[in-house]
Amino acid sequence: MRCSFFIFSVLLLFSCGKESKNAHSKAIGHAAMGLEMSNAIFHDNSKEAIDLALNYYQMDGIEIDVQMSSDGDLWLYHDDNLSSSTDGATCVNNLNSTTLNTLHYSSFHHESLQQLDSLLIESFGSREIFLDLRHYNRCKEQKVSFPMFFDALQSLHLEDHVNLHCVVSDPSLLEYLENDFSIYFASDNFAEGVHLLQNHPKVVGLVIRNKMLSEQQVKSLQLLGKKSVVFDVRSPASIKNALSKNPDFIMSDDIPVALSIMR
Repeated sequence: MRCSFFIFSVLLLFSCGKESKNAHSKAIGHAAMGLEMSNAIFHDNSKEAIDLALNYYQMDGIEIDVQMSSDGDLWLYHDDNLSSSTDGATCVNNLNSTTLNTLHYSSFHHESLQQLDSLLIESFGSREIFLDLRHYNRCKEQKVSFPMFFDALQSLHLEDHVNLHCVVSDPSLLEYLENDFSIYFASDNFAEGVHLLQNHPKVVGLVIRNKMLSEQQVKSLQLLGKKSVVFDVRSPASIKNALSKNPDFIMSDDIPVALSIMR
């Protein structure tokens, strides 16, 4: 079944003409190849999913979720608790890298958890990379150490990559990051997002759910010199709806379908 879906996706992608149907918006893979997709070939945020996403030559980039281990390393993982998607328990922030290295996803391929510094960022070329910095330890109901998070990012020299962006949802993180990294602010409240952008000129743009953003609001962000990234788009209807607003980035959970519509 998975193989059939993959073949169908590839045929769908390459059956479309090369002429772009939307010259403005760029296609970004949410959690590499999509988040919580029942027909996904590989688990979100896995190395396998990232490699598959990069094999789509029309892909403009990917978004991946980043959490920090107890010993200050950065790992790719989306959920609050490891028990929801892996053979581990508790939160990423509570375990050291030695333990995290032993864990696997509870998916068909049992992929290993991926450490951020094992990715060859140079191989991404000019593609965009969005790092969603997940800073809250749900097991302890507290934020992780922001200085420690910043040090972990700096140690990887990620600021040297002009196409790499950090997505933050807590304004407190900005004082550590905005002078060194390209930053996007994530919010489900457009007015809140615009207020922050106006008070933090270095923040590049806003990441927001598609249903929370209108075409007029996209235009208002453009007038401010800011970019827009919409997510929570997976069905053909939601992808077309997002495209009609002309945001800078469409962060889709169904990349083959998104590319067939966009390209």
